[in-house]
Amino acid sequence: MILTGYLFISLSCVLWGLLGPVAELLYRSGFNASDVVFFRLFGVFLIGFITLFRDIRYLYFKRLFYPLLLFALFTIVEWFSFFTSVKLNGIFISVLLLYTAPFFITIFAKYIFKEKLTKWLIFCVILGFFGIILLFITSYDSKSINPGITMIFGLISGISYAINSIFGKYFSNYILPLKLTLYRFSTATLIYFPFVSFNIFFRKYSFHNIMEIFYLIFFPGIIAYFLFYYGLSRVEISKAAVFTFIEPLVGSVAAIVFFKETLGYKLIGATFILFGIFGTLLNPVLASRKINWLNGKK
Repeated sequence: MILTGYLFISLSCVLWGLLGPVAELLYRSGFNASDVVFFRLFGVFLIGFITLFRDIRYLYFKRLFYPLLLFALFTIVEWFSFFTSVKLNGIFISVLLLYTAPFFITIFAKYIFKEKLTKWLIFCVILGFFGIILLFITSYDSKSINPGITMIFGLISGISYAINSIFGKYFSNYILPLKLTLYRFSTATLIYFPFVSFNIFFRKYSFHNIMEIFYLIFFPGIIAYFLFYYGLSRVEISKAAVFTFIEPLVGSVAAIVFFKETLGYKLIGATFILFGIFGTLLNPVLASRKINWLNGKK
């Protein structure tokens, strides 16, 4: 049962890790970030809007409706900034910046939930931010837009991801995770729908476009969440967190192997970020093993 849990979590992370590559394929067919965000949200809305409308009175009664609106807004910000970053910066850089979220979560947890920062976590966060600085420096190209402008979208996606994780922790006291996913994405879709161009419903779609959109709607939007939460019910959360490192790895490998993205000196900053992310995700496992020097004990 435990092995099945890890397998399901790993599969869900692979599906999420391919979001950037699929978005890049749609961009090459003339779609924009707004279109991709809509496809990303719409899949969960298809199965979640009935649940949302049915439970709307419960959410009002428990004073959860307005926090849910904020959760949905930050969900839109997260995915719009991520998919915009993919278009401007490429897959590799965008995936890395999205998954800087653990660094920001660590900082937020310190001040919001009063969680203790161990020496290991502080080291990982410093490592990650040093990598981000190197990434900005080594990404400069006088022939392109200033990376300080384009890469800010990637950082916003990472910060929004972290904020959404905090919202997730807050709602976990009241709503089961899978139902919360339905509420979150359905509400985000309703908020976002007025801003979607109606051309999206009348344009011509190739077979490849249909397959890419089908993937965005059903695999990371529906199947991945089912796999993740089912797997999570079979294993310890602290150990499962390490497997989420698969997400940036899948996106990064796809960017290099299939889209021939070149890194050059950016690889230096990227390496620091990857080690920082992995170290942060590894922290609960290390803490459970009571390694004194990592936990700030003498």
